[in-house]
Amino acid sequence: MGTPQNVDAQAQIAAVMPVCVSQTTSLQVLGLKPRKFLDEVRRMGVPHTRLGKLVVCELADFLAALRRQRAACEQIKSGADGVLALIGRERKS
Repeated sequence: MGTPQNVDAQAQIAAVMPVCVSQTTSLQVLGLKPRKFLDEVRRMGVPHTRLGKLVVCELADFLAALRRQRAACEQIKSGADGVLALIGRERKS
């Protein structure tokens, strides 16, 4: 007889990034509690869709909004000129 084959040992498991995130998956995907996820979607203006009470957005859109926030924070750290640039103004001497 041949040797027994263990199907589980031969199977390969690949992790797949989700395309969308909602308040029900935000803890697993982003590490954000549902209420915080909803607040951030609203505050950052992330494009989203409502399916009843469920708020769904594309993960790429949410991550892009986070990158914009980080860039804005870095500009603020650069001083008053950075703050003025955020609102579309510049300092006059």
